[in-house]
Amino acid sequence: MKSLLMVDVDGVLNPSTPSDKYRKYKFTLSEGVFTVHLNPEHGQWLVNLAEETDCELVWCTMWQEYAPQLIAPILNLPEMPFVPIQSWKMDSSIGADKAHAAKKYANGRKFVALEDEYDFKDHLYDSDGYQVTVDYTTGLQRWHIEQARNRLLTE
Repeated sequence: MKSLLMVDVDGVLNPSTPSDKYRKYKFTLSEGVFTVHLNPEHGQWLVNLAEETDCELVWCTMWQEYAPQLIAPILNLPEMPFVPIQSWKMDSSIGADKAHAAKKYANGRKFVALEDEYDFKDHLYDSDGYQVTVDYTTGLQRWHIEQARNRLLTE
């Protein structure tokens, strides 16, 4: 089975302090109006990485079904499933919720997560999961892609 590359939106593709390479988008959803900043290069970076490592791209984001509907077309990403995320425990963090959902979704497969939640990695025990930690202020950088590539290509 293919390895998985799990992609977050907020903090990874949508940094809090975007550079001039990012474009601004507004989405009106039932939950309110959301502004995101996306770098058009990121879509190609992710597609190339998936092709080079023969992995499957998957959304692992609190955006859930909105990521494939709204974010993917802007970045020219292929159709990608999303990891259903639910609260793991009543008082759990977002990082813990996402990590447990990622492990369940991977079901024993190797995965690399491009993730800004710092405690995500603390919950990857009993899995073949790995976090490439992205700084939420600057978002995804080339060196994150290289780190993910190296991890995906190791046995």
